[in-house]
Amino acid sequence: MELHFSAKGCALRIVAGESRGARLLVPSGTEVRPTSDRVREAVFSSLGASVRGARVLDLFGGSGALGLEAMSRGASEAVFVERSGMIRKVLEANIATLGYQKSTRVIPDNALRALRRLGGEKERFDIVFVDPPYSSDLAQRAVEELAASDLMTPLAIIVVEHTESKIIHYPKCLQVSTTKRYGSTAITYLRQTKPD
Repeated sequence: MELHFSAKGCALRIVAGESRGARLLVPSGTEVRPTSDRVREAVFSSLGASVRGARVLDLFGGSGALGLEAMSRGASEAVFVERSGMIRKVLEANIATLGYQKSTRVIPDNALRALRRLGGEKERFDIVFVDPPYSSDLAQRAVEELAASDLMTPLAIIVVEHTESKIIHYPKCLQVSTTKRYGSTAITYLRQTKPD
């Protein structure tokens, strides 16, 4: 697998924070679809101050762009899940380049098994990024697994990236705060519903 800094000459960079402007490696091919700088900037503008000090789970790690952007903006810790050994090498290289080895963890597994494993470890997160391959049903399955788990703090936010046309049925215990669209990409923000 060839490593390079971006596809078609458009650099993927950390948008803001202490690592602002740092370039990220992405693997060649179509298996990884990094969230664009524009969409990441919009996501983190929406998350605002909730990122600072947060424990973050980047469930479909890829290049690590979402979790590393969170670290740059003051998150205290990020856990990445990435099943592909080749892609993990890219992710780990990006973590090392930015110097976040001590405050990050990479789990070599698929997302659903990793959620069960993290639940067994009593882990809890303030922000969860769910950005699977658009063509899969993994967004639906991951959200259902999260809803059935105890992985989220009371005020946790789940950020789901999907195509604008994708229909995801969210469990009743999760409430859609808003959905924002950027071309063919949609970002849905979920929070836990408050018990009556």
